[in-house]
Amino acid sequence: MSKLFTYIVILKFIGQRKILFVYKKLKIMDYIDFLEDLLLLKMIACRQRSGNQEIFKTRKNHGFYSSGVNVLIKKNPGLFMKSTRFTHEQFKVLLNLVEPWLRKYSRRNPIEPEQRLYITLHFLAHGNALRLLSMKFRIGLETARSIILETCDALWRALASHYLNPPSNAKWKQISEDFWNVTKLPHCLGAIDGKHVQINCPPNSRSQNFNYKQFNSITQILLAACDSNYRFTFVDVSAYGSKNDGGMFRNSQFGKGILDKSMDVPAATNLPNSDIVFPYYFIADAAFPLEENIMKPYETDIDVNKAVFNKTLCKARKQIEIAFGILTSRWRVLSASISFSPENAKKVILATIVLHNFLRFGKVNSTAAEETNNYNMTSVNRHDLLTANTSSQSALNLRNKLCEYFNSSLV
Repeated sequence: MSKLFTYIVILKFIGQRKILFVYKKLKIMDYIDFLEDLLLLKMIACRQRSGNQEIFKTRKNHGFYSSGVNVLIKKNPGLFMKSTRFTHEQFKVLLNLVEPWLRKYSRRNPIEPEQRLYITLHFLAHGNALRLLSMKFRIGLETARSIILETCDALWRALASHYLNPPSNAKWKQISEDFWNVTKLPHCLGAIDGKHVQINCPPNSRSQNFNYKQFNSITQILLAACDSNYRFTFVDVSAYGSKNDGGMFRNSQFGKGILDKSMDVPAATNLPNSDIVFPYYFIADAAFPLEENIMKPYETDIDVNKAVFNKTLCKARKQIEIAFGILTSRWRVLSASISFSPENAKKVILATIVLHNFLRFGKVNSTAAEETNNYNMTSVNRHDLLTANTSSQSALNLRNKLCEYFNSSLV
């Protein structure tokens, strides 16, 4: 608090009305560039267009990328990683993958791909206001916006085909084996869940993007499935905020693939240590439908055996909660309202997903805080249901059969 008081005194000449603005901004800033960002707030407060243009002309020599990033790389790589969530070696690997999409050709000196990537990763990691980002890197406000959106699109195009590709039959079997080793849940292909993502209300959208939690979101639910290593295997962010997870799930490509059995999943085989033939399935919470390929907990008439079943499913379903926790801890742009249109916010969200998988495939370990902190991406619940789920008798019978298996001596 003493640091905060000192810097506010330094900037007091900005005016009393700006002090509160400075204080609010400080609450979301990291200590990497604490004083520099405060000085840039002074520039923003002046709002002199001609002065800003002069500032932008000094980008090559005095912008944060040219004056600060090289220092971080050479003298404090830990702060570089905190700034971008990547080590410098990982950054170079990522740059090599996306550079063809980021290279610009112009009579004027274009901003280099490595700076474009750094600006975008810094924005995704910290969620700073675009105006502050603009002044920090000494680029125009619209230039900063276009750099972020173009780079997010490039990240998706470069990484999605490899790091978010629908698993093959053999890969599904490997995911199932990993789930068995980690959670002792047989034939599980992944855990499914949905999370709310906030955005600023688009103009003239009325209640289209407004949900029961009283905020506006690009989609009421970021629908996703993950494996036992917290890597996402499917994501969907295509629906409006007022839609529920049941409707979104049934209309998504992922949901349709499960419900019409068109996905390349393994055929039913015996459960481990038994002669019980059982299909492969995903696990979900009570907000999702019970299907032959989707198992969810019992909700009524719960006896001891059903309690064991629910506990086993809950333990395995925790994988998706941890995956979302890691995602929002690393990419804090998701922890506050995203100041883009729904289409552009979708690009930002998808970029964080593929970056998450890129790091998970790179064996980057998460911290305990990342695995438990979900920030503002609140879970969906039963209020999101549009209509009551009616389960088929075959799905009910399969769940009972799996319940009996969990309570037998075979597990």
